[in-house]
Amino acid sequence: MSKQQRQISICGLLRWIFSSIFHNDSHPVKEIESVSSRTFLDWRNFKFQSNANLKKVLFWTPFYKDSGLSYYCIGPDSLKECPHSRCEFTDDKSKLMSSDAVIFHGRDLTGSQKVSGYEDTYIEMPKLRAYNQLWIFLMFEAPVHTWINLGPFDKVFNMTMTYRPDSDIHIPYGRVLPLRPGEPFPRPRINSTNEKGLVAWSVSNCYKTPSRRNEVVHELHKYIPIDIYGDCGSKHCTPYKGLCASVLECHQFLAKQYKFYLAFENSLCENYITEKFFDSLYVGMVPVVYGYGDYAQVAPKGSYIDATVFPSMKALAEYLRFLDRNPAEYQKYFKWRESFRVDVNYFDQAWCSLCTKLWTSSIGSSSSKGNGQSESVPRSNYQMQNLSSWWFHRSRNESTGKIENVCVDPTRLVKWDRTMFSFYGFVYYPNYTVKLVLFYGMCVACLCMMVLYSCKYCRQRRVLARVKTNSLIGNSIIVNIISFSFEANFEQNV
Repeated sequence: MSKQQRQISICGLLRWIFSSIFHNDSHPVKEIESVSSRTFLDWRNFKFQSNANLKKVLFWTPFYKDSGLSYYCIGPDSLKECPHSRCEFTDDKSKLMSSDAVIFHGRDLTGSQKVSGYEDTYIEMPKLRAYNQLWIFLMFEAPVHTWINLGPFDKVFNMTMTYRPDSDIHIPYGRVLPLRPGEPFPRPRINSTNEKGLVAWSVSNCYKTPSRRNEVVHELHKYIPIDIYGDCGSKHCTPYKGLCASVLECHQFLAKQYKFYLAFENSLCENYITEKFFDSLYVGMVPVVYGYGDYAQVAPKGSYIDATVFPSMKALAEYLRFLDRNPAEYQKYFKWRESFRVDVNYFDQAWCSLCTKLWTSSIGSSSSKGNGQSESVPRSNYQMQNLSSWWFHRSRNESTGKIENVCVDPTRLVKWDRTMFSFYGFVYYPNYTVKLVLFYGMCVACLCMMVLYSCKYCRQRRVLARVKTNSLIGNSIIVNIISFSFEANFEQNV
């Protein structure tokens, strides 16, 4: 390895260490050409003949960098219980001009090149757009985890497909539905006070999250024992089997040992209520929620405990202990099961909602003209004018007149002591802290060895240079002496 290569390696390692320590959630916005302003091959002249008995859906992007329908959790039985099941899903881009709808996953609208740690290039968009074809923006994550500038995609998509109720296609992470006539729902076993644990939490993101949930758990743990499962804790339930595999197995394991589950969201965004909440409801634990969603709209009253209504974590801990000591009061949190059930198959439900929308929506379908002829309703009339503004911002606040974000800081949501949010969350997890210390310790040790080696190499080079210089001086003196002697002898002979 040359000296220049070693310097590059040291600089690269230093940049990587400092970027990982001082990681910033804000990303640089790169001014690029708007996708909607690109010149498509006159899409108004392209119109495919839609199949009257089948809707074709093309998934243009990968799903979290993985390509294939299986990564979208689409299987042969995905539409088995869907009232509108006449849909065909494909990821074959050669079928673009025969597809009724094209799906673009928001997190995969970027390419592979990265700038300052954030993806800053965009995927290759289709060159053609059929006249009666729908382009749909799909997103499961919260806006704070979009990590992409959506400005260039204004006036590109015809529909949105997200967890938000104001989306064209609403795909929640779960649903609480009325029981069907004659449908029993098994009542969960009520844990006694001598069980192994009281509160459980499964978490894999050990770093500071926008909701600062790690700091909240750290404060709560001062007053009540909490068993942490996953990458951040010392306990484990079941290994991760992929995004499409059911996580109910782990929750069912926890439900046998714990009364309460911390359904704490990583982001405080409007309507952002994930599977953490619905899965704990389904298996028979009482979820303790911490989020910015309207839980009263998605779940019955008395089915969960809202941490944000308590004045402090100490008050919340005292209430959980009260329920633990009074089984009759705890059992009231299962009264809702006499009338409701929980549906947690949100992937199948998402594709069912998509297929239903394609069959019931008038966009892209045929409409009757006054002269008796039919034409497709042009999709251009239904384009999302400002996708970025809709996704990241609320409508204007009537009282203040300001446009507000859909996601908020925890200090705006709760009245707790703000000093608790100064704690850096991952320090709380002993198992993860050991790994972190060992990892960074090895990095520092490698860095020190490289610096010492570089310094040693530099010293050796300086010594060699000094020896070389001295050698040159000595050789010069000898040459001069010989030259002088030769000249003196020559003059004497003459």
